[in-house]
Amino acid sequence: MYCMDSNGCMTNPHKWNYIISTWYD
Repeated sequence: MYCMDSNGCMTNPHKWNYIISTWYD
């Protein structure tokens, strides 16, 4: 996956929402 942050990448839905938003913007 694109996210390389092991400190809450998969456990932070808000962070994923931001990342996904950048993908589909």
